[in-house]
Amino acid sequence: NKPLVLASSVQTIVPAPPPPIATTYTATINWTAPQLDVSGNQTTVTGFNIYEGATPATLAKIASVGPTLTSYTVTNLAAGTDLFAVTALNAQGEGQLVSPVLGVPESVLALSVIVGAVVP
Repeated sequence: NKPLVLASSVQTIVPAPPPPIATTYTATINWTAPQLDVSGNQTTVTGFNIYEGATPATLAKIASVGPTLTSYTVTNLAAGTDLFAVTALNAQGEGQLVSPVLGVPESVLALSVIVGAVVP
């Protein structure tokens, strides 16, 4: 009698790879338009400048938007922390930068920024 040889097959099941980890993030900045200039007089805002930087000293303008927008989304942010600030513009120029808001991008970040009064 010959020994029995059992044929067997091994099937390897490979699980699907996990979804990729995001390497860039977004932050949405929201603000309210000032109604008064630094002298306390009514003013018409003509636009806004958005600033971003790692420190208050390195804030740089990244965008300018019209007077009807009060929100802006910053894309392609690296992981870590960023500071954001917004200034208002009127016919006489750009208003003051107020304390920037710290953002730690993780996916979508909504920030509220206080906009300083514009120049008289």
